[in-house]
Order: sequence, then C-alpha cells, then structure tokens
Amino acid sequence: MDPQIIIAALAALGASLLTFFTGFGLGTVLLPVLAVFLPLPNAIATTALVHFINSTGKLCLTFRHTSGPILLKFGLPAFIASYFGAKLLVLTQAPKLPMALLMAVFAIVDLLKLAEKFKLPKTKQTLWLAAGGALSGLFGGFSGHQGAFRTAFLLRMGLSKEALVATGAALAFLVDLMRLMVYQSSLNLCNNSCQLQLPITVAATIAALLGTIFGSKLLKKVAIRQIEILASIMLLAVSLALALGYI
Repeated sequence: MDPQIIIAALAALGASLLTFFTGFGLGTVLLPVLAVFLPLPNAIATTALVHFINSTGKLCLTFRHTSGPILLKFGLPAFIASYFGAKLLVLTQAPKLPMALLMAVFAIVDLLKLAEKFKLPKTKQTLWLAAGGALSGLFGGFSGHQGAFRTAFLLRMGLSKEALVATGAALAFLVDLMRLMVYQSSLNLCNNSCQLQLPITVAATIAALLGTIFGSKLLKKVAIRQIEILASIMLLAVSLALALGYI
C-alpha cells in the first residue's frame, strides 16, 4: 500500500479520536500532514471533505444531545462568517500571530479556572455566543481551525459533556458545509488533479470515522473537567504551532 495513504489514515484516526472529546484537532493535525505530499489547495480540499464527513458521522451518533438554542445563536453567525473566511482563503493570507495569541489566552484562562471567578450575565450570552460563532466560523472557513475557538466558547456555557460533543459536531457540520461549497465554486478544487487523491481521501475518511465510533464508546468514561483540560492543552499546542508557522 502507498505509504502516503497509511500516513494519512493513521493521522486521521488519531486526530479524530482526540477531536471527539476536545471538539478540535482533526483538521489541525490532518492538514499539515497532507500538505507534506499534496499541493496546498488539494490538502485543504481533502481535509475539508474528511472533516465534513466525520462531522456528519459524529452528529449522527450524538444528535439527540444537541443544544438547539446554542446551535442557533452560535451556529448562524458561524455559518455566515465561514463564507467570508473561505473567501479570504482565495484572496490572501490571514494574520496567524493574533489568532495564536487569542487561542493561548483562552487556554490559560481555562487551565487556571479563571472563568469560574466571574459568570457572564444571561442577558449577554446571546452576544457572547454570536461573537464566538463569528470568530470560529471565520477561521474555520479560512483554514479549518474552527474547533479551537468553538470549544473555548462552548465550555463557558455549562453544557453536559454529551451536549458539548453533540453541539460541537452540529456546528462543525454547518461550517464545513459552507466552506466546501465556497472552495469548490471559487477554487474549483474538485478538478482532475484533486480527483487523483481519492484513495487518500477515502482512507482518511474511513479512519476518521473509526476514531469517532471508538470515541463515542469512551465518552461515558470521561469527565467534563478532563475534556476541559485536554482541550486547553491542545489549544496551547495549536497556538504555539501557529505562532511558529508550523500550521
């Protein structure tokens, strides 16, 4: 078997399992791995497709726990902003250092449990969710790095771990749907050169779905604080990688 297919599948399997609990990691890990041996537009297209299918599978397993109000207040701004993020990919490069610094702040606040010292008034939660959704959607549309911001905001909403996973999957589905449509219409990613990567896409998709299924079996054994700590550590790792230019 082609070593590239094996590498892509292993990366997708591990990242998908991690993503199930933290809400992000699949696109963050898979994109730079694929970019090693694929042209960047094809790597982005392949990652987006794998992410979309995996989000769909994850949503099918967890949809009954989805929070409707948060899906509306966070998801609608994210869906709209992801269009502009995807368009930005076509035109320019987004500044990564400010995004890295913002991620690091979120991670440190959560690890030190600083947010527990103050509660956001319920009258402002709609604005908070809308801002978080727009930020998550913007970066999700641009490069797929949507989950880090999404998880950082949703962890403040007092959701159960089941609702956190399910709502995150639904939000990822919406953003992936929008960016795939924009990528295809603006960059014509599904041309002949992109279609040649079908074996890699299929292998990575199957591996990611297996990781999601395995993660769903372990969900009951994981505490919400463990998810928060894991997400915060991942957030710091991603912010450092962004700042250093690795992703």
